[in-house]
Amino acid sequence: MRRGEDLRELKQYQYWHCKDEGVHLPVTLDEYCNPTLGSEILNIRNKDQVVLRYQRNRSAGRLTSDELLSVITVPQAWLWKVNGYIITTLPPNIAKNVLFHRMLDSWDLSDDSMDTYGTEHVLGMFLSDLVDVLDRPATAGLSEPLFNIFEKSIADLSEQVNNYIKFTSVDTISIEEEKQFLHKIDDIREELSMIKTVLFQQEDVWKDFANKAWPSYWPDGPDGRFKPPERPEPEYNVSPKTQREIWTKIQKPQLQFAKFKRRIAKLDADAERVERAIDRKLDLKAKHASLNEAHTMAVMSAAVFGFTIITIIFTPLSFIVTLFALPIDRLQQHQVPSVWTDQAGMYSTNYLGKWIGEYSR
Repeated sequence: MRRGEDLRELKQYQYWHCKDEGVHLPVTLDEYCNPTLGSEILNIRNKDQVVLRYQRNRSAGRLTSDELLSVITVPQAWLWKVNGYIITTLPPNIAKNVLFHRMLDSWDLSDDSMDTYGTEHVLGMFLSDLVDVLDRPATAGLSEPLFNIFEKSIADLSEQVNNYIKFTSVDTISIEEEKQFLHKIDDIREELSMIKTVLFQQEDVWKDFANKAWPSYWPDGPDGRFKPPERPEPEYNVSPKTQREIWTKIQKPQLQFAKFKRRIAKLDADAERVERAIDRKLDLKAKHASLNEAHTMAVMSAAVFGFTIITIIFTPLSFIVTLFALPIDRLQQHQVPSVWTDQAGMYSTNYLGKWIGEYSR
């Protein structure tokens, strides 16, 4: 970007980056933080983002394709300062949305003071606009702020687990469902960690730029805080109001990064608390199911024990009754003398076979 009469001179650079350095496409959060993973694994992880699951749940089946949903990406913005010119390249979707107009506002704010302040102030405000994207859902292509989505996802998962443990019978235990609970909470914490990594890298870029552009405004060194002038600088031919607006915007990322890190820390603490609660609740459900199963087995054992007692008592009685019901006198008439003793007779094999066959009909 530069003043209107100079824009014609920059047309030759319009496709310079794409032509000589290759096209840098936006990458998803997983692709950015885990570049060594294979394409198949990354494709699975991309389709399982927290934001994507949240949108599917909220759409309630109204959306039939994931192409209509948004995922977290890490697009690259390139800023060059070449002989007093500022050249910017942004992804096409960003060039058409609110961010582009915010960057134009930053340009307009510094346009009248360019000869006084220089291009560093414009670059500082551009970086501020880019950092601010994370806190503005419209510029990120989302319907609500990113951190709100994570907060609601954590609360929704906690409620799902509460509904799951309401029933404690063995047949309500689902290993797959419990695996999904653990997977979702792990995924939430992992993505929060990746977002924090991206923020740390952005903060390093901003600090490196601001420290080189205004080293005198870092009284505690590059690891300290950026402290722009609190009062208007009379040597600059810029109104005090414009000076305050410019420095406020340049300094804003320092406050934004601190706010983002606090929010991520809180979300991760909430996710950790829910993760511990999930472990306890699933363990409690398993114990309840085991107790119910043990109670059922005890009832069945008591029934079997009672049946066994009845069987022990009535089986001998049935045998005795059956024995006394036999026609003993008639049976003894068919005895033959025993070869072992003379006190009792015996039955021949033929008679026993005939008798058994007759009474078993």
